[in-house]
Amino acid sequence: MKRAFRAVCAACFCMWAVRCSAQLPFLTPHTPALQFVEAWTAPLPDHVKLFESAPLLNNDNQSLALLLAGSNPVDLKRTALITHWDGFRFVTDAHFPFVGWTSEPFLAGRFSPPQRQVILKGSKKHTPAPVIRQLVTAGGIYTWNGGSFVLVSQTPPAVKLSLVFTKSINSLLVGGVGDASTVWKVEQGQYLPSHFVLNPQDEGSTHWGFGTQPYDGKTPWQPGLYYVQTFWNRQYHWQVYVKPGTLVPDKPGLTTGDELEVFIPKQRERERTCWELTKPEDFDMAWRSGALGGHILDVRVGDPRNEGKAFLLVLMEDPATRKRTLLAFLPEGGHRL
Repeated sequence: MKRAFRAVCAACFCMWAVRCSAQLPFLTPHTPALQFVEAWTAPLPDHVKLFESAPLLNNDNQSLALLLAGSNPVDLKRTALITHWDGFRFVTDAHFPFVGWTSEPFLAGRFSPPQRQVILKGSKKHTPAPVIRQLVTAGGIYTWNGGSFVLVSQTPPAVKLSLVFTKSINSLLVGGVGDASTVWKVEQGQYLPSHFVLNPQDEGSTHWGFGTQPYDGKTPWQPGLYYVQTFWNRQYHWQVYVKPGTLVPDKPGLTTGDELEVFIPKQRERERTCWELTKPEDFDMAWRSGALGGHILDVRVGDPRNEGKAFLLVLMEDPATRKRTLLAFLPEGGHRL
């Protein structure tokens, strides 16, 4: 595997050495720490394992996509629910079943160019633009064709995240851990190894699609902190980590009182790209949530209610009832998407 490729993996991910992010560029040593306030909460169906917030039914409005797992760990039957906010709750627009993995990805992005539409000469029928984003699941990569979700490609093995480049339309998928990881592209209905060479000056970031699930080789970024998401949008850049709380008795691996911590690069690093920031000492901790009173399953940044703002979204599980709730935190100033 190329040395440059291994450098990408080492620079991109915490548990695979994810060390990338950027900062709020107006920050100075005298600026108060970044603050988030809880904006809203929404109950979600039981057994939601992961989620995603992205335009999936059209290219303008974000949907909230939910990955529903089985009722027990050995049940690999999965359902993807695609929902929208109707002003009161998230209601289902579409769904599709598939067979999942014990630990699995769930992430949206531009991985495959949309199929060209053929419009007959003289036709006056308005045809919506094809959706340019796909949804990656353990059962395959799916896209909306206007009436249902259809399979675009099988999913590469052990996928956990994608690489998103500002000046490139299509993102890349990454599977594996550390030097054993592989970067994949999706072309003509199949996934293929991508032998790209990273330019450290290119603007972009990672998009984590694995939540807080366990996997072989999972290690903390710093003691007690595990990478869970990166947000890179114009001048706003956050690196988000989970600090697990205390173990729940008689429920192996389940914690409660989990916390979020958001890091931003130090002032001196603000001109550097995501790929150039590789060490914990490149960052400052900007915000800590405090104990959230449950177990964090997944974290994304999005706008599933289409308010035009960048919300820090947290999927929570109540260890006592196993109920799911989506928490939405808004940074002071209400960063625009």
